Amino acid sequence: MQSLRTYVDEFSADIKPHVDDCRTEFENKPFEIGGIEVEAPILYAALRIFQPERVVEVGVANGVSSYYILSALEANDNTGTLTSIDLPKYEDDHTGEWDANAGAWIPSGREVGWIVPDEYRDRWDVQIGNMSDLLPNELYSGDVDAFVYDGPKRYSERKRTFDMVANSVGDCLYFCDDIAWNPSFERWADQNRLRWDTFGNAGLAVDGEL
Repeated sequence: MQSLRTYVDEFSADIKPHVDDCRTEFENKPFEIGGIEVEAPILYAALRIFQPERVVEVGVANGVSSYYILSALEANDNTGTLTSIDLPKYEDDHTGEWDANAGAWIPSGREVGWIVPDEYRDRWDVQIGNMSDLLPNELYSGDVDAFVYDGPKRYSERKRTFDMVANSVGDCLYFCDDIAWNPSFERWADQNRLRWDTFGNAGLAVDGEL
């Protein structure tokens, strides 16, 4: 547990302030920055502990979660890479009404994942398009050590996606955001006899000890 506490403290001191600085761009927007918040230290610490070589992520938007993942890979001082899949939503297409629960929107003049600093981008591959079209190719193109899901929240789509990953890559670290929407992640983890736990609005599952 000492290592977990160490990495959580590391996240709070060295990683989170950058995202806090980026929040100023959203002070007068009718939407929020998006990405995991309370649960972010757990994801960061898990990646520091498990030391994955290849991470695949669904859901990017402004790049909050991507930045946290890439920060962990950089701190691990290995050759770890992140592949992220996203179908972004831009401010120019927003209705103008406030909606904190409709997913993250990207401010005008910004690109997908703009929060991620340039020095992390040499280990980051961003794929723009539908998850159902792009994810299979990423799963079959090589080993995946960690899978981070912040995509569509429908029960059936979540379960289908996690089944696809498990059937393709086998043992893996699984992280799912927004689990409060439905029990798909917990039921899926039980059905696959994984060890899992929840942290706020996120779930973490592995084949072994957490």
